Amino acid sequence: IRMTNEPYFEFNGHKSIDKNLYLLNEMELTIPESDLRFDEVDGRQGAIIYDNEREKDIIKTFPMELRKEADKSLFQQVREITHWLKEPKRYSRLLFSEDSEYFYEGIFHSQVRILDRWRDHFDVALPFRCKPVMFRLDGQTAVSILSGRTLENPESIPSLPIIQFRYSGTADATLTINGRQFRILRAAGAGLITIDSELGTAYRDGIANISNAILIQSDGYHVPQLRSGNNTISFTTQITQFMITPRWRSMAI
Repeated sequence: IRMTNEPYFEFNGHKSIDKNLYLLNEMELTIPESDLRFDEVDGRQGAIIYDNEREKDIIKTFPMELRKEADKSLFQQVREITHWLKEPKRYSRLLFSEDSEYFYEGIFHSQVRILDRWRDHFDVALPFRCKPVMFRLDGQTAVSILSGRTLENPESIPSLPIIQFRYSGTADATLTINGRQFRILRAAGAGLITIDSELGTAYRDGIANISNAILIQSDGYHVPQLRSGNNTISFTTQITQFMITPRWRSMAI
């Protein structure tokens, strides 16, 4: 009988315990490394530091015990596990039961190496390459916003939301978030517009790429962000049915 309080991770539609994989011991916590460049200069003490203003991906390793299934060979089991973990070729949701309010975006692209060949159980380390931020599950739902309303970011770092609205196309429109204006040019065309801040793109009706008509402003290329704390959102009348998926996020550990 499986104990319900057994810790597990969930990835690509399956829980690790469903695959007879059990967490061996405590997870390592990894604080992301800042992407900095250090240039040594002759005659100067210390280096000149250039900050690329981003964090590097982290490797999150799950130390697991694979328990042998009675009706399968070890090779069958490992083949199934490898297929399950390697199938997504993009960052996918990785959830750890001990921290159920957040999930990682990770990809499994390593070899599976089996250690300690006992008869009925085997040690295996499963490393995932993860984005340096964790996402809150409660920030994954789209919420409807009326112009002039505020939305509170409960985390200490800005989020990169998905914004969706109908645009009439009758005149240029303006979307304002915390005083930063995004001008939507008539060239964007009437229809359902989606701005994905994380990808840095904007689409009309899910296909036409209209990023240039929205994200290029007089002071350069910008994407909407929701800063920590209150965010005031307003827009002109050409914009209706405004929905935002805030994607609250925290620094990964």
